[in-house]
Amino acid sequence: MIEILLQSIGYIVLAYLLFDVGTGFTKYILETSGAGKRERALAQRNRMQEAVVNDAPGATKNQVRSAPGEEVSSPENKSGKYIGILERLLIVAGLVWNNWEIILAVIALKTVARHKELDQKIDAEYFLIGSFASIVWAIGIAVLLVLYDRNFGFAVLPTTWLFGA
Repeated sequence: MIEILLQSIGYIVLAYLLFDVGTGFTKYILETSGAGKRERALAQRNRMQEAVVNDAPGATKNQVRSAPGEEVSSPENKSGKYIGILERLLIVAGLVWNNWEIILAVIALKTVARHKELDQKIDAEYFLIGSFASIVWAIGIAVLLVLYDRNFGFAVLPTTWLFGA
């Protein structure tokens, strides 16, 4: 019983590394690359606009407008964090189950979703640096997960993608 509990804790630690530490790693890479500076400047601009616009009649707390008809997301928006978590989860799943289509689909979906933004060099750099950092982190955790599962865990994951046939 204790052995099963300890094995389960190992998987939980790996999940924590994949999700929470992976988000921190990606943010760190973006900050050290300088790409995060632009995002901070936009968030600060949004906060300043929110303070002005929220005083206007009919404005909601989470919605600000930077120009007529153009909505700017609130600094409270954490969608990027959740997209990154799901991205890393799908990449790990694709690697572990040797299903490259999942990985290609994740990259294609991210690219299609950001297609218009990629016309601007700063947005493209931010997107690429963040995506690559997240993918590299997911690959590292996938390797650790398979090694852990094979040597210390329940030995339920396929290992052919890492160790061959």
